[in-house]
Amino acid sequence: MKHKIKDLLAFSRAEKRGILVLIILIIIVLSVGALLPRFIDANRVNPTEFKLAIAKWESSRKKIETKKQEAKKNKRKKYSPKKKIKPIVFNPNNLPKEKWIEMGFSEAEAQMIKNYESKGGKFYKKEDVKKLYCISETEYEILAPFIRIPKIENRNKKSAPTSVKKDTAFKKSYKKTAPIIVEINSADTAQLENLRGVGPAFARRIIKYRNKLGGFYSPEQLMEVYGLDSLRYSGFANQLRIDTNLIEKIDINKVEFKQLLKHPYVEYYVVKSIFAYKNENGGFSSVSELRNVKLIYNDLYKRLSPYFIVSEPQK
Repeated sequence: MKHKIKDLLAFSRAEKRGILVLIILIIIVLSVGALLPRFIDANRVNPTEFKLAIAKWESSRKKIETKKQEAKKNKRKKYSPKKKIKPIVFNPNNLPKEKWIEMGFSEAEAQMIKNYESKGGKFYKKEDVKKLYCISETEYEILAPFIRIPKIENRNKKSAPTSVKKDTAFKKSYKKTAPIIVEINSADTAQLENLRGVGPAFARRIIKYRNKLGGFYSPEQLMEVYGLDSLRYSGFANQLRIDTNLIEKIDINKVEFKQLLKHPYVEYYVVKSIFAYKNENGGFSSVSELRNVKLIYNDLYKRLSPYFIVSEPQK
C-alpha cells in the first residue's frame, strides 16, 4: 500500500520542470495584478464618472444662474412695498414725520426719511427725493408734481465772493501734470503705486493676481483683482500700458494636470475635460481646438486662449 501511494506522489524530471514553470507563471500573474494599477495613467478618465461629474457641474451652474436672475428681479423689492400714495403739496425739507405717514408711507419709512435729514441730508431740488431707498421710481413719479422747494433752500450753494476769487485764482495757476504711464505686466509695487487710487495693498494684490494668471492681456482684467471696482479703475485707466509679449504661455500639450488647475480661469471639471479630450485625440494641434472641448464655452475660450500655446502633440 505504501509503495502504491509513493508511486502516485512520485514525479518524473519533466513533470517537476512543468510544475516549477507553472508556479513561476502563477507568481508572475499575481504580481502583475497587484502592480498594474500603479502604472496606469493617473489622469485617465473613467467615462461614467466623468459624465456624472459634468452633469453635476452643469446642474449647480444652472442653479447659480437662476438665483442671480431672481436676485436682480427682487433688488428693490423690500424698499417698494405695495401702498397707496396720497400726495399733498409739500416741501420735503423738515416735513414732520406725521405728514409722510399721512401721504401713505409706513412709520418705519417715515423714520428712515427723518434719519436721513438728521445726518445732514438736504433736498435742494425735487430729484433729490429719489435718493431715498424707501421711495421707488413709481412713487416718486406720483409725488414729483406736488414737491415745492423754495429757492432759499439753495442759498448754501452760494459762496462768498472772496472765496470764489481765491478758487478761480488757484484754478488758473494750477497746471495739470502728465499722468505717469505704467506697464502692468512688468511693474513692481512701487511703480504700481503711481496709479491713482492704488496704494501698497492694492499693488501687492495686482502682482499676486498677475502671477496667478501669467500676465494681463487687457487692462480691464485689473477689475478682477479683489476689491478693485470699476470706479477705482476708471481713475487710472488712462495710465495703463500692456506688453502682451510678457505673458507666460502654457504649452497645453505638456502642462501637468495640477499645474493647469492653479490657473484662475479654470475649474476642476474644465481641466478634467481638457485632459479627457487630449487623451482621446492624442493632443491638440492648435489653440483654437480648445473650442471642441466640452465645458469650454465661447467667453471662456476668449479668456483662456491668450495664455496657451501648442507644441507638437506628445506621442
